[in-house]
Amino acid sequence: MRPLGTIMCLGFIPQVEFNLKQITFKAAQLVGSIGGTGEFPAVLDFIARRPELAGQIVSHRLPMADYHQAFALAADRQAAMKVLLKF
Repeated sequence: MRPLGTIMCLGFIPQVEFNLKQITFKAAQLVGSIGGTGEFPAVLDFIARRPELAGQIVSHRLPMADYHQAFALAADRQAAMKVLLKF
């Protein structure tokens, strides 16, 4: 992580270990976020039943190196539905 960077915990992560000194040394931020409507089981069922439709939701898959283009695409609702970054 770069100095002044951010570590984001998205969703439920059972357990993660890291050195807290790195947060201090790099003046980093640790942010937690949970987004959900409680419909995760229904979504999993939909994906299992209709994978061809679920796959259409992702309109673009770009390598991490092209993150600037990915964010530009994601900001344009006419150009993209869901943009994934591949690490």
